[in-house]
Formats: sequence, C-alpha cells, structure tokens
Amino acid sequence: MSIAHPATHHPLARAAVAEIEASHDFFVRWFLGTATREEFDLWLTTTHPAFRLTTPGGEMLDRGAIVPWIEGAFGSMTERFVIGIEDVELVHASGDAVLLIYVERQYRDGRITRRRSMALFLGDEAAPRGVVWRHLQETWMQTG
Repeated sequence: MSIAHPATHHPLARAAVAEIEASHDFFVRWFLGTATREEFDLWLTTTHPAFRLTTPGGEMLDRGAIVPWIEGAFGSMTERFVIGIEDVELVHASGDAVLLIYVERQYRDGRITRRRSMALFLGDEAAPRGVVWRHLQETWMQTG
C-alpha cells in the first residue's frame, strides 16, 4: 500500500499515514490468520488507552470492547480479503495531534465495501510509528 498525498508533508501526518497503512496491513494478515501474536501485541501499542471507535453502523466502542473483538477475529476471513486505503486528506494538525480523513475499501468474498474514516492521532514517541489512534469514526459509503 503506497499513498502519495499532501498529508505526507507534515511530520505527524506522515507518521499517522504510516500507522494507517501498517494497521490495515496487520488487520488483513490477522483476519486471514497469518499474523503472529507478537504483531497483535505490537498493534496494541498503537492504540491510546482511551481509544474509541464509532462503527459505520453508529455504535460507539471503547478500547475494552475493540481489543477482544479484534483478537477473536483471528483467522476469520477467507483468502479473498483485501483492504485498500485511498483519498487520504489532512484535516488538521497541531502540537501533538493530527486529524485525517481517508477511504477504506474492503474486498471480501467478491463484494466491495467502502467506508469514509476520520481518525484522530496523538503523537507518542513510544509508539512504533510515533503516533497512537485516539478516535476513529467510520461511515458507510455507497459502492457503485
């Protein structure tokens, strides 16, 4: 997954884009059952303790609900599962926070879904790519 866009000019945004790419690469391999437990543990370090997700259906999940859901989804997908990230846009960057919008396209068993995601990242020098996910809002998009 390679993304070229204006967000890569801001250091924190560049780190957030790298985090988006790395997390989605991990999710694909985790859901296919090819990622390792060490990679899962590394992914845990990329989420803030107060991380929350607003799902495309409107449900609000905190980190305490998200982590066991992801962990339990190991190997749950078929070989035909792909996630692509596109149309990344920097919305705001200041101090130790950056807000990005991107489109996540999933291909699963012959079906493509798309969701527009808005993600807030905080700078964190201890995190693998220097940022942690603080909040993620996903909204379904029509596919045509």
